[in-house]
Amino acid sequence: MNLNILVTDATKSFLRHLLNWGAVGCLFLSLPLYAANYHLMEGSAREGYIKIDLELQPGLVADVLGDSWIISAKNLIEVDGIHSKYNNLVIYELKRTDELGTELFLADADPGLAPVFKGTGGTFQIVTGSVNVFFAQDLNQEVVKNFFEDFAITRYRELGWGKNGYEVFVAPGLPALDLAERLRILPLVAKASPDLWTNSYKIQ
Repeated sequence: MNLNILVTDATKSFLRHLLNWGAVGCLFLSLPLYAANYHLMEGSAREGYIKIDLELQPGLVADVLGDSWIISAKNLIEVDGIHSKYNNLVIYELKRTDELGTELFLADADPGLAPVFKGTGGTFQIVTGSVNVFFAQDLNQEVVKNFFEDFAITRYRELGWGKNGYEVFVAPGLPALDLAERLRILPLVAKASPDLWTNSYKIQ
């Protein structure tokens, strides 16, 4: 696969992560934390993408898997308690409730912890650990398989809806946003978007 089209510093960082992790069970990527740059892209390569800005909710962090072991002793020092619980998801309150404090915590937190964003009407929005990737309909499975191998992506499954669609499993939060952004600009990809969890009530 020709990756010469990817020449940005961010792309170099992405490829460096691929080399560091190799073909592992789950692709964990890192992304510099810039509050103004939290966003996702909605649409497709054919119809065009629309940038959707995501606003960080300071003082909160989500454990998407709902596994308390993710909150290690290191992280517990910064956690003030549990804000709310859902199926397979726990939202924690941080001792620092400012935006910078939240970003610093996330930058040093264990993989699996994700930022909480403000959704429409003040709801929570959390990026889960999966990215939906769709390829051109005439692309055969062998080409798709080789594509994933080139990016050391080993955890994925074919979607039951949409043609030539796959769900790629990755760390929740910023790594999922990052992976969707990297994949969507590649020629073989028709559409790539992270899975977004939203609750049904407003943030207090």
